[in-house]
Amino acid sequence: MDSSFYNAVLPPDGPYCVVGIKSGVLSHTYHTSIADMVAQGALLRSRESNAFFALASFIDPADGRKAVNTKALRSFFIDLDCGADKPYASRDDAAVALKVFITEAKLPTPYIVNSGRGLHVYWPFYEVLDL
Repeated sequence: MDSSFYNAVLPPDGPYCVVGIKSGVLSHTYHTSIADMVAQGALLRSRESNAFFALASFIDPADGRKAVNTKALRSFFIDLDCGADKPYASRDDAAVALKVFITEAKLPTPYIVNSGRGLHVYWPFYEVLDL
């Protein structure tokens, strides 16, 4: 994925958190730059792990990926899960519901990412929200 996406949805200063999931085991790593965060995600994918990134920056990596440890945010986001036991049967169903939501809420066009099992949707802010 293009780094302009990450620069749009993430605060300009880390630390940033990357979460790897393989065989049900989670690993968290923290990175001071978006480039390092993206490289960690690529490394995890090369090892056949699922890779995710937190949308916040954090105060102290030692305190983990918790709301009370959040330093800043730069986007509003939603995760639309799809599948037989999920809110939407398919990504197409989720996309239809998303379009209705965007229209009714009069929201701008978001970034939409196929998460593999659904849609991740991001609306970047013009300014960083320091928490």
